[in-house]
Amino acid sequence: MVKQLPINIYTQINTDEANYLIQNRDTSHAMKIIVADTQPAPGSEFDFRIKPYCGISSNQATGIIWGMPDGKAAITVGIVEG
Repeated sequence: MVKQLPINIYTQINTDEANYLIQNRDTSHAMKIIVADTQPAPGSEFDFRIKPYCGISSNQATGIIWGMPDGKAAITVGIVEG
């Protein structure tokens, strides 16, 4: 599945907390990641920063993943669950 992340807001990416793979598919913008049960505020301290074409999986963090572009452009992420 592919999901678009708008700027200036954390968007929930996964629904399966224990089995997922998320990839930043943008060519030039990084993505900020927060692991939380509820939507974080835009200025919240992030847990991970995912570079273009890099990813994160349930091996690195278990929980609901929220992502936001680290810049002024929306980005696309790919996700596989299950």
